Amino acid sequence: MLVTMALCGVVLVADAWSLAYAVAGAAAATFLHPALAALFAPSGGHAFTWPFVLVALVFLAAAPAFPRLRRI
Repeated sequence: MLVTMALCGVVLVADAWSLAYAVAGAAAATFLHPALAALFAPSGGHAFTWPFVLVALVFLAAAPAFPRLRRI
């Protein structure tokens, strides 16, 4: 949910294209969370907000490659 809010409406102009991009980012964060939890588990760590931070940064860095996405 945080990735969707960050990408659609806060950083990118809210339209159908940015909403689809934000939903893809939310799906990526959803799949990344268990992977990071398994990675940090042997050392006793937790994923916390790392999935949000990593996905948001990667998707924000990739946004200029898509001409239909406009920054606010």
